[in-house]
Amino acid sequence: MSSAMFTRRHVLGGLGAGAALLPFLPVLNSEAEARGEQFPKRLVIWFYPNGTLPEKYFPAGEELTLTPILAPMERHLDDCIVMKGVTLKSYEPGIKIGHISCVAPLLTGFTLLDGDQNEGAKSYGWAGGPSVDQVLAQRIGSETLFPSLEFHNVGMKDEFRTQYRVFYSGANQPLTGMRHPSDAFRRIFEGSGLATDAMFVRNELSVLDNLKDDLNRLRARLPVDERPKLDAHLESVREVEKRLQAAPLACDPERPTLLDGIDGFEDGTCGKHDNSPEGCLWDKYYDEVIQSHMDVMVEAMTCDATRVLSLQNGAGGRGHKFTGWDNAGGDEHVMSHAQPDRYAEVKAWYMERLATFVDKLKAVPEGDGTLFDNTLILACSEHGVGKTHSNTNVPFMTVGGKWAFRTGKYHQFDGVSNNNLLLSICDAMGQEEMTSFGDPNYCTGRLNALHL
Repeated sequence: MSSAMFTRRHVLGGLGAGAALLPFLPVLNSEAEARGEQFPKRLVIWFYPNGTLPEKYFPAGEELTLTPILAPMERHLDDCIVMKGVTLKSYEPGIKIGHISCVAPLLTGFTLLDGDQNEGAKSYGWAGGPSVDQVLAQRIGSETLFPSLEFHNVGMKDEFRTQYRVFYSGANQPLTGMRHPSDAFRRIFEGSGLATDAMFVRNELSVLDNLKDDLNRLRARLPVDERPKLDAHLESVREVEKRLQAAPLACDPERPTLLDGIDGFEDGTCGKHDNSPEGCLWDKYYDEVIQSHMDVMVEAMTCDATRVLSLQNGAGGRGHKFTGWDNAGGDEHVMSHAQPDRYAEVKAWYMERLATFVDKLKAVPEGDGTLFDNTLILACSEHGVGKTHSNTNVPFMTVGGKWAFRTGKYHQFDGVSNNNLLLSICDAMGQEEMTSFGDPNYCTGRLNALHL
């Protein structure tokens, strides 16, 4: 039983306080850590689009070393596992349509289904099953206010089509994450009451005092011999309140203000700007959206609002315009086909943002360590070679997860299925009883080489 589960269900649950007592989690979790209990484990899926350049992504030898694309991860290299030779096996029997056929199985392990979408002379549908984040959300999501949280940063036209969606709740059930960082904050904290409750504790108002009437009614309904137990229980919570008033509050979310009030940005429409030299407004603020999404994600993890998060940066076959980059209009998709040297810079740009996210996680204390120590990140793109839309040597990399994985390693597999890797991710997240992931025809078991 995780410490956060114990806190919510056995210490706070009986009070009927709900989200009002969630800010107490960091203090109670610290006590659980002192008793030898572990903090909850968290998974983050980090997607970036249009594949990679293998010769500039994968190390040349047998050891994990820096390459032009991986260079920004230097400060976190010992936390990484880079894998070569991972193949999207469930791609092979399906429809072959560029990015579409690889986006669908990337995180689901299921073949692209038939459907009424069209690309050229071919029709296609959506993925045939849930993505790994949603499989885990269904299994562990009941322990938090949100089973999972999805963030969606797609510039240019964000059409509701398969190549623009990588996360699924089930077959033919694509998910669209939260696109505007401020909207995400409002949903997670203000809409749920978490931000209000943090303010409530900062002002040193007692949760128990606010629940006085409810608690009196509860006490009156209890048998006389049970009332001392309730009194002792409430006294223990009162002691937590006293310590909170004397200590900094860990769950103290700060609302992002960047991007608010920018004319034409709030509605998320970009089509009318597609052909302008500077791209659409979402392109102009692409990096700022990533940074703000990362900040909200870290706040959500700190407050234990969820333990499963995903961030989709860009979309397959849809290029973000890197304004100011003097090539191909700055379109990363065009660069993937025509300008490999500059495209390697784009891939490194994404790695620098990933490195920054790890920096943010490592800056948040948790027990004797940091938030990062209890987080596993899976970073990936849909193609091994962006130019050829290949389904082999797909660039999967993990960061963190040291409770389950041997990090600082480079593994070269011989065409192993991504289903096996996704099963290993589930195993690392406490689902050891799972024996297969996605389509069982393409899963032969977890990747033992990754595990401790």
